[in-house]
Amino acid sequence: EGAIVRELQGLPQHYNKISEQNDKQKQRTALLTAIAIGLYILSPVPVIIIQNEIGVVFLFFCIAIATGILVFNGITKSKGQPVPDTMVEEFKEWRERNSGKNQLQKSVLSAIWAIGVVAYFLISFSTGAWYITWVIFLVIAAIEGIVKALFDMSN
Repeated sequence: EGAIVRELQGLPQHYNKISEQNDKQKQRTALLTAIAIGLYILSPVPVIIIQNEIGVVFLFFCIAIATGILVFNGITKSKGQPVPDTMVEEFKEWRERNSGKNQLQKSVLSAIWAIGVVAYFLISFSTGAWYITWVIFLVIAAIEGIVKALFDMSN
């Protein structure tokens, strides 16, 4: 009985350490995400200032760095320590079990957006009609809605 009491008394300290680690992880994630978003926002500046192909190269370089930061953050992010027998843990387990059902839909939608963005740049660069080619994104969004509806109907 005494060992159980000592073990229960040690639990809050253990969970405080976990909470501190999670807080540090959240701060690190927030900082890296903010830096990446800042790079995304500032990426068009070289194109505006330089106004030639070198500016475009710097634009894509900024985008690549921002994406690298986000990928690095996602890979190195710790999952934290699970708290046993909580509704949150049960939800996470349920979500993991059911995530496979939506993988095909996510893959198809990702492919649609990737193809759409490539088409946007190809058409915009080849025609120079940047003032109107943004409409492509509205078409992509409409196609996305149709594909989602088709997947929902099949389920």
